[in-house]
Amino acid sequence: MNRKQLIDLTEAVIGRRTALLTVDEFAQIVNISPNRLRQRCAREESFATQRCKHSTYKIPVDRLSEYLT
Repeated sequence: MNRKQLIDLTEAVIGRRTALLTVDEFAQIVNISPNRLRQRCAREESFATQRCKHSTYKIPVDRLSEYLT
């Protein structure tokens, strides 16, 4: 899927267009546990971004393609 399609999918599921997803939003779209996703974010620094330690992870919408293929 290209980026536009991923953003369209995001809008269909969570009701808004965004390029960065929270862990809960991402988990809802790909139907996995938010805790499992948080573990991956903590393990792989390049998977998600965090403004400061203990803040919310933001996951680029492009990462959805890893789960939706």
